[in-house]
Amino acid sequence: MLFLLTKAEQSMKNSSGQSIIEALFLVVSLALVLTGSVALLLNSLNARTKGFDRKKATELADLEMETLVSQEKNNSATFYPPVDVPATIGDSLGYPGYQYAVKFNDVSATYSCATNSCYEAQVLVTWTSNIGNSVAFTRLFSKQ
Repeated sequence: MLFLLTKAEQSMKNSSGQSIIEALFLVVSLALVLTGSVALLLNSLNARTKGFDRKKATELADLEMETLVSQEKNNSATFYPPVDVPATIGDSLGYPGYQYAVKFNDVSATYSCATNSCYEAQVLVTWTSNIGNSVAFTRLFSKQ
C-alpha cells in the first residue's frame, strides 16, 4: 500500500508538471490569436473610416459640380466667364470638416472651341480628419 501511494504521488508530480507546460502553451497561443485578431480589427476599422471620409468628400464634390452645371444651364449669360471659388468650408452644406474650391481654366485653344469659351472646372475637396487626402472632379464647360 505504501508503494502504491508513493507511486500515485510520483504520478501526480509528473502530471502537474505537464499541466503547467500545457497551460503556458495555451496562454501563449491565446495571446497570439488575440493579438492577430485585434490587429485585424483595428486595420479594418481604419479602412472603413478612410472609405467613409472619401465617400463624403466625393458627395460634396459631386454636389458642387452639379451646382455649377445648374448655374451654367439656367444662367448661361451670367455664368461666362466663370469665376474661381476660393476654399470654402462645407459646414453650411452639411459636410463639417470638409472644404472645397473650384478652379476654372480657359482651355479654348486646347479643344478648338467654336465660340472661344471653353473652360475646364476642377472641384477639389479636402478634409481635416486626414490631412493630405483630397478628391478632385473635372468637367468641361462650353458656351453654346
